Amino acid sequence: MKICVFGAGALGGVFGGHLALGGEDVTVIARGANLAALRQNGLKLIAGDKERLAKPRLTDDPRAEGVQDFVIVATKAYSLPQAAEAIAPLLGPDTGVVLIQNGIQWWYFHGLAGPYQGARLNSVDADGKCESLIGVARTIAAEIYCPAEVTAPGVIRHGPGPKIVMGEASGARTARIQALAAAFEKSGVTAEIAADMRLELWKKLLNLVAGAPLAVLTGATNRPLNREEGTRAIMSRLTAEAIEVAAKVGVKLPLTALDRFKQPADMAPHKVSTLQDLERNKPLEIDAIVGVVAEIGRLVGVKTPTVDMVYALCRQLAVERGLYPANPGFALRYF
Repeated sequence: MKICVFGAGALGGVFGGHLALGGEDVTVIARGANLAALRQNGLKLIAGDKERLAKPRLTDDPRAEGVQDFVIVATKAYSLPQAAEAIAPLLGPDTGVVLIQNGIQWWYFHGLAGPYQGARLNSVDADGKCESLIGVARTIAAEIYCPAEVTAPGVIRHGPGPKIVMGEASGARTARIQALAAAFEKSGVTAEIAADMRLELWKKLLNLVAGAPLAVLTGATNRPLNREEGTRAIMSRLTAEAIEVAAKVGVKLPLTALDRFKQPADMAPHKVSTLQDLERNKPLEIDAIVGVVAEIGRLVGVKTPTVDMVYALCRQLAVERGLYPANPGFALRYF
């Protein structure tokens, strides 16, 4: 299969690299120093004391590669509308576009029966570019379970046992998604085809809506945030509000808010990607993780006071540091 990876950061590198090592015809779109390093040294994946070197095809010009069977878009959520424009030359009518983004994705209300059918989420697709350029028929949503970090251009350190949970936006179990899952499995990635991808998006969001914004505001890793009574209380409220919003759109999440913060005493500290972005002066991915919960809450009539407060603080911090991506189509009404 012809597979193009757009976004050669940590996750794009891990999953694109595995597919290339598994024998798939993989092209990675990269730029600048990262592209130069990949061309010179290949893509190095490090898991524990094991190193593997992948050598996918490389380019900075999507127009040179032609139509693909799959395009894996591994950009931050705020970059997806621009990515949708850039990947247009790679798309045919049957191309699967695999979205590896945190948070609730743009297609969420398309095809969802009920009063919110077709509602646009301005926090993630204010101008409708994803809808018009990618479309629901091509979209495969994905959630990733694999901590990963770019330690140098072309070098990625990641956790063991990378896993991808994915599903067609339409909900169908298609031949193409089964073929992609088989390719991942052959490459050493655990691939699960979800029965309900909307549920999977909310499950992953619960890992982020509390921890990511508080990490940005405090600079702390997950261990102190989970152990300190004050931060645990705020995280529990954030999670409880997200669970209530999810319930209003028909998603019953399997854990209570408090259950999520029963952590083992020996839990390893982990620095969430949003905090890594802050420390590297990169734009912060807060709309698709936090702002979207408030937006859906307003749509369905659920108040989200803690989410609103934390979102406002994170957004202002990002604005002050010049790290808030331009999103003029999304303005949350607080009162």
